Amino acid sequence: MSKHSNAKIFGLAALILIAFALYGCSASPTVEYETASDIPASETEGVSQEDRFPLLSAAEDENIYLYGIKPSGMVLYIDGSGYYYDWKYENSSGISPCVFAGNFSEDDTLSAVVYLCYTDDGGEDMSELYLIDTEDPENPVSLDLSAIDGETEEVIDYSVESEDITFTFGDKNFIFDLSESFSKFVFKSVSYSQNLEFFEDDGSLYVNIVPVISSGDDGNDYGSISLAMTITAKVTITDGDISLSEFSVKGL
Repeated sequence: MSKHSNAKIFGLAALILIAFALYGCSASPTVEYETASDIPASETEGVSQEDRFPLLSAAEDENIYLYGIKPSGMVLYIDGSGYYYDWKYENSSGISPCVFAGNFSEDDTLSAVVYLCYTDDGGEDMSELYLIDTEDPENPVSLDLSAIDGETEEVIDYSVESEDITFTFGDKNFIFDLSESFSKFVFKSVSYSQNLEFFEDDGSLYVNIVPVISSGDDGNDYGSISLAMTITAKVTITDGDISLSEFSVKGL
């Protein structure tokens, strides 16, 4: 599920210091604010400076750094300017937000893509993907991750027979016996957008997709599992829409 968020520039409110970076980055700005008027006081009260602004991810070659604000919110630094977004990122799955930079929309414009996961009020983990034009960072575009389901289904066929499910890609078949995965299995659905891992390679954005099989009938939910199968595809973003190409599949 996606939601649109508005960004606010922090302008001169940010003091950039060069420091040893957290999480393996060589150097990054340290987030310190002379004023935090754009951040609700309740979101920072009683939280130390170090814990308040953890470095989450970075695209160092393009001088882009993504910081969290605990317990909620993010600051994206682009060439030393900080932009605040009211995005949640803490989740029960331990998935860390990621930022990537490149010409992902093929319009010769440098863009940043932020992928994040958060646990909603009902305890369900939700994923979101945002495209940020580095020349217009105050207006991020929320991307529809459910489009990945349809894009993948055009290339990957599957069939279900009894407790076996077979995926077909080109001339390859990937067969999974689900009898040991469910105490009771009645096929319900396949989802590709529930289990994603984005990465950047040579300026292009890619995604690893692990199919998730759900079982249930008559209003009963028998659970879901992730298969030992990885679909990799190149991601292109056109006018806010996701398209996939260059598919490859690995499986046991």
